[in-house]
Amino acid sequence: MLRSLDSDAQAYRILLTTVADHLRRYFTLRLGGSDRVEALVAATLSAAHRRRAAYHRREPFGPWIYAVARYKLIQHHGGREVRPSAEDYASFMGAG
Repeated sequence: MLRSLDSDAQAYRILLTTVADHLRRYFTLRLGGSDRVEALVAATLSAAHRRRAAYHRREPFGPWIYAVARYKLIQHHGGREVRPSAEDYASFMGAG
């Protein structure tokens, strides 16, 4: 993320590709085979792109993008908060 914030286009493409893969897994775990998975991935990446200036360089990237994804998931559920489990978080971060 840091290199992409410094205008490294190649780093940004790699970041988006990697994050999209994690987001697909995250949303699929939460929604099953829903056709909304790709729409939520796109919405999350778009929101992260628009808000990238709000990212604090000294903070870990994972929790930041996870918060964006969680917000998009809450919006998908009509504003009802759906709390992710520790397993969901671990899977999103690539540990599961």
